[in-house]
Amino acid sequence: RLIRHPVSGQRGIPVSLSTIATWQKIDSHSPHPQFSLLSQGGGKMAVAYVEHPFHHLYHPPFRLGISSLTTATFVTLSRQRLSRKDGAFHLSNVVSACGSPSVPILDDSANAIPAAEVRHLHAEAGGSGARQNFGQRLQDFLRQEPNEESVLDFYREAKKDPNFFLDFLSTNFLISFLTKSEQWRNISEIAPDIGICLAFPGSSTGSKAVRLCISSRKFRVADALLDSLAKNRRTAAREFASAMKGYNELHMYGSTVSLYDRMVSFGIEPDFLCYRLVLEALEKSDETDKAARVFEEIRSRGLGSSSEAKSIYLAFCRTLVQSGRATQGVELVREMESSGVEPDHRFYACLIPSLVAEGRPKEAEALLSESLAKRHPPKDQTVFLRLVSLRVDSDSPEKAMEIVAAAKNSGVMLTDCVLSVVVGGHARRRGPRAALEAFDQLTSLGLRPGQVTYSMAVGACARLGLTARAESLLVEMQASGYGRCVFAYAIVIRLYGREGRSGDALRMLGVMKAKGCRPNVWVYNALLDVYGRDGNVRQAERLWNEMRARKVRPDRASYTSLIGAYARVKDYEACVRVYSEFKGSGGRLDRTLAAVMVGVLSKSTRVDQLIRFLGDVKDHGVGLDARLYRSTLYALKDAGLQAQLKRFLQSFGTKAKLGDA
Repeated sequence: RLIRHPVSGQRGIPVSLSTIATWQKIDSHSPHPQFSLLSQGGGKMAVAYVEHPFHHLYHPPFRLGISSLTTATFVTLSRQRLSRKDGAFHLSNVVSACGSPSVPILDDSANAIPAAEVRHLHAEAGGSGARQNFGQRLQDFLRQEPNEESVLDFYREAKKDPNFFLDFLSTNFLISFLTKSEQWRNISEIAPDIGICLAFPGSSTGSKAVRLCISSRKFRVADALLDSLAKNRRTAAREFASAMKGYNELHMYGSTVSLYDRMVSFGIEPDFLCYRLVLEALEKSDETDKAARVFEEIRSRGLGSSSEAKSIYLAFCRTLVQSGRATQGVELVREMESSGVEPDHRFYACLIPSLVAEGRPKEAEALLSESLAKRHPPKDQTVFLRLVSLRVDSDSPEKAMEIVAAAKNSGVMLTDCVLSVVVGGHARRRGPRAALEAFDQLTSLGLRPGQVTYSMAVGACARLGLTARAESLLVEMQASGYGRCVFAYAIVIRLYGREGRSGDALRMLGVMKAKGCRPNVWVYNALLDVYGRDGNVRQAERLWNEMRARKVRPDRASYTSLIGAYARVKDYEACVRVYSEFKGSGGRLDRTLAAVMVGVLSKSTRVDQLIRFLGDVKDHGVGLDARLYRSTLYALKDAGLQAQLKRFLQSFGTKAKLGDA
């Protein structure tokens, strides 16, 4: 049975000196809480305080009774080891209280401690009452939520008492209050006393305090607190792990490694969490050799098959991959499997892209097949994207389709990013018809294409001249929620222009606007090309003005289409005016625009402007094809400009071209 402390509410049990001596021997070889003893001379009995979670570990093997207890003296456990000096047990960290139990604590009164002896024990305790009073005064004071200066003055005043001594309850309450109110200066003041008095806060309180110090970037305060908490070997590993996690979250990986070295120098044995955190820090700081030494140390301790062991394997595997040792990472996974730890999707997501980057596609595909067979497919879509891109770049788009089909059969739903690479690869390597067939195959597998994949399929239809199929795909896009794809609308409008369906093209523009899709320069270029081919200058001018009103900046294709529209109706003045505007905006010529303008200037017999234009062509590095060469040559001959003709032949002509002309 336990005696409840009348003030703190904690409990104590009566034990004999022989039992205490036995516990001391056990405690020196065990990780359980350490204890202290209060005895008087040659007394045979004492009262010891036990922390509640561990009282079943230290319960005496026999029953003792106290029938007339008037003063109960409690000696704290888990604060300081029992010591024997000069043949006598010495007192440490004593807390006493007075109380009068209403009923006998135990039934065996034959072995009860006499009241006179208990009172004598209380007298031996000395200043224990002052310590209790300090704890009570501290709690009452902190409930008033004082500021930083008031707490510091209170604590310094209390330290002037010669009987001052910190205990577990006071430290725990004080650290909790100071961290909550972010009084970092006071924590620095108290931290050394915690180590001197060995009055450590609870492990959760200490871990939280260290973590908050680091997250608030009070690194010196955290170091001072860790220096004191390191003396409590039972909970130090957890508190150091909390600090390492805080440093990793701040990307201060060098501080995590330094803290691990301090921990080892203090003689604290790291736990699995500490090992995992330092391995993650070494991965980020690219210290592969040190990571290998740490892993060998962990391996010598025995990893087992726990979840912590899997986390450590994963951290070291990522370190190997980071340093370009993907093959060693695969060997590590095989070693892990032999020890009974099954790899999950994180290992495959780590290794497969690295094998691809190292030029080992077959090994990467073998790992992917293994992950799909074990129902542990990588959740990261970039794994599939890299494999598919590799196969497409190696001129094997059919292999890419096989990878996609295998992933779908294993229940993996690939994103549009992967599907678009497959369709685009077939378009580049096998042509538009193969791209359209690949699109149909993807949809037949039950995969849902996205906006990019649909647009590629519509583009393939445009290259094949399949207007009806392009229209049906556009309807599917709208039904799937991709009704605002400007690129697809521009392709369909251009198809209408090729077929001379200017009314349908204008109707499609209205559909775009009704869907809330704002036309861009591609759409307007397609419409300008439609009306330019028809020679509908009036409608082309309306579109041009609409572009300006919507603040859509025309590009070179826009100017080319508008100049071509004016050229078809032989409005050469407008052609020259639009070209001057293009030149004034800083535009650069290409061969298409040069061909249009050479034809305009030749037909309008504007020889002077033609000569200046040829200078622009030469300055922009644009070469003339045979048709433009002959048009320019005939225009200069008809004008009788022999000197200009000679200069033209020297700049652009060759004997072969002259002979052809």
